[in-house]
This record gives sequence, structure tokens and C-alpha cells, in this order.
Amino acid sequence: MKGSIDLYKLIVENLPGGVWVSDENDVIIYANEAMCNIAGVPCSEIIGKSVERDFSNEVVDEFSKHYMKVKTGLIPGEYESRVKTQGGKDTIQRGWLIPLIEEGRFSGMIVTVEDITEKGILKKKLEDYQQNLERMVTERTKELEEKNERLNKFNKLFVEREFRIKELRDKVKELESMLKEGGSDERK
Repeated sequence: MKGSIDLYKLIVENLPGGVWVSDENDVIIYANEAMCNIAGVPCSEIIGKSVERDFSNEVVDEFSKHYMKVKTGLIPGEYESRVKTQGGKDTIQRGWLIPLIEEGRFSGMIVTVEDITEKGILKKKLEDYQQNLERMVTERTKELEEKNERLNKFNKLFVEREFRIKELRDKVKELESMLKEGGSDERK
């Protein structure tokens, strides 16, 4: 059994995402190194602290609502919330809250944490590269429609001119034919 515990601890310690565990009194009893990096403080400033009492509202206000919902419902849940880390960084964090249950009662919580702030910034930039592209496509489409309209007007004028030239040629031929007939009538 000890080997299994060591294996699990090794796995959790080397995860890229944060993991922390609280006890039945909401006191954090474990935090992996990734969690401490996300929080921006040493693990000693996290372990031993009460989730509800030892962090400022600014740090855990939004997160606390998710935590309490899972704690009272005893059903695991996913969360995403804005969190100001103890290191003072504004972040958007996402993860899972997994209640530990003994004899049907809450006995602690396993919490996974992923800092998705950068992903949010990139998503916003992509939403902006996309809106900008859509605007450019709209502008280019409008330009093409205007050019197409001018081209159609020019084409119509050109066709009308060609038609008029054909009419004039036909009229010239008719007049030439009449002249020839008139000249041959005079000779007779």
C-alpha cells in the first residue's frame, strides 16, 4: 500500500496543473508545486490555511461559491472563476472540485487548478483576428460589389455603343445601296 501512495504522490507532484486538498474543516493540508506556482507564493503560505477564513475575499470570493456548493451537495463539480492570487496576479482559473466523503459526510476536498488566463487572452485576441477579418471581408465585398456595378454600367454603355455602331453601319449600307440603285436608275 505504501508503494501505491508514493506512486500517487509522485504523479500528483509532477502534474502541470495545480492540486490542493483540504480537510473536513476546509484547512488546506496539501498543495503540489504547480499549485504554489499558480498562486505565486511558496507552498508554506498555502498549506495550513483555511479556505474560508485565511484568504481575502478578493482572493477567493468567486471561487468560494463553487467550493461551498460542492461541499454542501457532495457532488463533484467543475468551476471557472476569477481569482486574485496571493501573489497579487489577477487570473482566471478552472478545474474540478471533488468532495471527499466518509460515512456520508464531507471530509475534505480535492481541488484541481488550471490557470487559463493566457488562454482567455488568446481567445479574446482570436475573437478580435476573426472580427477584424470579418470586417475586412465585408469591406472588400462592398468594394467588389461597387466595382462590379461600375463594370456592369460600363458594359451596358459599351454594348449600347456597339449596337448603335451596328445600326449606323446597317444604315450606311442601306444608303449606299440606295445610292447605287439611284445611280443605276439615272443611267437607264
